[in-house]
Amino acid sequence: MQNVGKSRTKAIAIVGGAILAIILVVGTIGMGVIARRDTDRAVRTVSRMYLDELAGRREQVVENNLHSKIDVIRIAVDQLREENLSDKSHLEAYQRRMKQLYSLDKFAFVDTEGLIYTSTGTQVRSARYPWFLLLPLCFLQPASVSYRSSGDSQITRKLI
Repeated sequence: MQNVGKSRTKAIAIVGGAILAIILVVGTIGMGVIARRDTDRAVRTVSRMYLDELAGRREQVVENNLHSKIDVIRIAVDQLREENLSDKSHLEAYQRRMKQLYSLDKFAFVDTEGLIYTSTGTQVRSARYPWFLLLPLCFLQPASVSYRSSGDSQITRKLI
């Protein structure tokens, strides 16, 4: 009887040890899966924050460059005088000076009909200016230039 008791105790110990080993293995695997999932989430979150920061900085650089270019264009257009509009050759000479003075790649005016006035002549909407092909003419408004002669208090506005 004592052998039966010892055998039974051995069997219970072996089964209990096996169950404990299974619980440890399953628990370890489960914890590994959870740890991996949490690590992936953390990496994704940190990566997203990093990319958002990079995008924000790049956005700031682009915005600053755009504002700088807008300021250059405003200054160039402010230098436009009535004599520059007197004929096509004066307008082209003005555009060449502005391109050279401000290191501009392109400096052009567009009328309401879609005619593009550049320093090398006039052109219609073409593949040379792909950005312009996307712009519907209905968005273009008549351009005008306002100027005041020195010593004159009246502002003159002229449609181009």
